[in-house]
Amino acid sequence: VFWVWSDYFRRIMPKSNGQIATVVGGDLRWRSVDLAAPLALPPAERRILCLEQGPTLAYHLRRGSPLPDPVVASIRAAPPGWQWLIRLHPRMISNVSAFVEGMRRQGIENVLVEGPSLAPLSSCLESSDAVLTGFSAGAIEAHDAGLPVVLFEPMAQQLFREPIEAGAMQFSDDPAGIVAALAAAARHHQAPLIRRDRRLALAAMDEVLAMGAGLGKGAA
Repeated sequence: VFWVWSDYFRRIMPKSNGQIATVVGGDLRWRSVDLAAPLALPPAERRILCLEQGPTLAYHLRRGSPLPDPVVASIRAAPPGWQWLIRLHPRMISNVSAFVEGMRRQGIENVLVEGPSLAPLSSCLESSDAVLTGFSAGAIEAHDAGLPVVLFEPMAQQLFREPIEAGAMQFSDDPAGIVAALAAAARHHQAPLIRRDRRLALAAMDEVLAMGAGLGKGAA
C-alpha cells in the first residue's frame, strides 16, 4: 500500500496486476498538527515559497552558499516587499542554523527559514502566493492546492515535462524570467484535498495502516 502526495503520483505508479494499492493523502502528520492552518507571518506584498531538495542544499552549504544561484539572484532582483519562505527538505532540518548564517553573510533579506521548515507543507502552501523550486515533488502538491509553480533546475524539464507542456507549471533558469513569472502568477482552481476533512483524513490513515499490517502478516 502506497500513501502518495497527489493523484499525479497515483497515476504514474507502476502497475502490478492489482498487487499495489495507492491512497492519495499528502502529509502524514495529521494526528499532531492542524494541516490547514496558515503560518503566523508579518505582512508582505507577495510571499514566495521555496522548496529545497536535500542533496541540493547539502551541496550548496558545502560550497558556502545557502541557496542555488538562481534563487539568490531572484531574491535580489525581486521587489523589496516580497517575502521568501524557505522550506528545507526534512532530512536537512539540522542545517537550519548554518543555512540562516550563510544567508546573513550574503546579505540576503526578507527570508524566513525555521518556521516554514518545521511547519507542515500544507500550512506553507496556505500562506504563499507562488512556489519556486528546482525539482521538488512538492511542486505537484502545490499545483493541486491551486498555487502557481515556477521550476528552475534543468532536470525539471524532464521530470515535469507534462505539466510544463500543458502550461500547469512554468520553467525558467533566468532570474529576471523567474521574478517575472512569479509576479504574474495567480492562484488557480483549488483541487479538493483530503486534508480539508480531518475526520476523513484520520479514518483513511487508520485504514491504510490496517491494510499494511494485514499485508505484513500475510507475508510472514
